Amino acid sequence: MLHSHNSFHSLLPGLGTVRRELEKAFDEAHTRSGNGCGLPSSVSIWQDDEQVFLEVDVPGYSVENLSLSFEDGNLKVTGERQWPEGRNQPDFNERRFGKFERIVSLPDTVDASTIDAGLSDGVLSISFRKKVEAVPRSVQIEYRGKNEEQRDES
Repeated sequence: MLHSHNSFHSLLPGLGTVRRELEKAFDEAHTRSGNGCGLPSSVSIWQDDEQVFLEVDVPGYSVENLSLSFEDGNLKVTGERQWPEGRNQPDFNERRFGKFERIVSLPDTVDASTIDAGLSDGVLSISFRKKVEAVPRSVQIEYRGKNEEQRDES
C-alpha cells in the first residue's frame, strides 16, 4: 500500500513525541545506574613508563562544581551543573544539567598519593605517578668472566 506525501508529514509531530520519550527513558536509565543525567561521556586513559593519565570531558562545569576521590583502586569523578538562576526553562534543550558520577577502575600500579588534577577548556586532566616498583628500569650488566679475574692478577 502506498502512502501519500501528506500522510507522511502528518506523522512528524508524533515522531517528536517519540523522540522526547526515548530521551527521557535514557536519562532515567543513566540516573538509576548512578551516572546521573549530566554524565560526561568521553573519557580517555593512557600511560607511559612513569604515569597514568586520564582526561574527562566536562564542558560547562567549573572547578567548584567538580570533585575527585580515590578509594580501593577506583577514581570517582562527581559534579553538578544547574540551569542558570533567573533563566526561563528552554522550549527545546539537548544540553545536560544535574548531577553525575563517573567511576573509573585504575591499575594497582598507581600511587594514590601523587594524584594531580586540573581543569582547562572543559577538559578535566588527571594524572597519577606509578608506584616505584611498577616503573620499568634498566639494570647495568657487569662482566664477571674468568678473563677479567686473570687481568686483575697480572
